[in-house]
Amino acid sequence: MNALTPGGKIDSSRAIKPVKVAVLTVSDTRDEESDTSGHLLAERVKSAGHDLVAKGIVKDNVDAIRAQVLAWVSDGMEAIVTTGGTGITGRDVTPEALRPLFDKEIDGFAVIFHLVSYQSVGLSTLQSRALAGIVKGCFVFCLPGSNGAVRDGSRSTGTSGSIAFASLPIFAATLRIAARSASKGTPVKSCSSTRATTNGISSTRAACGCQL
Repeated sequence: MNALTPGGKIDSSRAIKPVKVAVLTVSDTRDEESDTSGHLLAERVKSAGHDLVAKGIVKDNVDAIRAQVLAWVSDGMEAIVTTGGTGITGRDVTPEALRPLFDKEIDGFAVIFHLVSYQSVGLSTLQSRALAGIVKGCFVFCLPGSNGAVRDGSRSTGTSGSIAFASLPIFAATLRIAARSASKGTPVKSCSSTRATTNGISSTRAACGCQL
């Protein structure tokens, strides 16, 4: 299967402002010792030059996930990445916990995530519900969790492992986007909007003037 060849590129030589990042593992079974996916993401954050401000583990519980993310947002976190709970089993509730908090959802993140993971696992990528959005100016990325992919690096030991490992470059790229936004000193916020009709064409315009 041919690898994806994206157009354009991210200029890694450009200086970026370090982003304050928190990593949250969502799991009923993992603890600090066995949280290999969380540890790998934490290392990726630091090796990319960002500030790992916090790391935690919560159960697969909507209220617990939501409470931790909101607490970090209140503390001024600029980006949060969660790992785990994005599958389709009964206990996978990360999307249900966090999507209602999004002021804006970053739809393209899920699209690119599935394009990349399809190269590794084919249609099994449909088992993941990875997503990303913005909560009160904080970028939140929700990734799958997998011990296998983290432990073996480039060798996958299962479907969810392949997906989780494939998502890491996407996460790194979107952190750079978050850093670029932070360097402008203008946090992303929700805009109030109004609908208007011009020459029979209906459109939505935000109060700030952005065409939506």
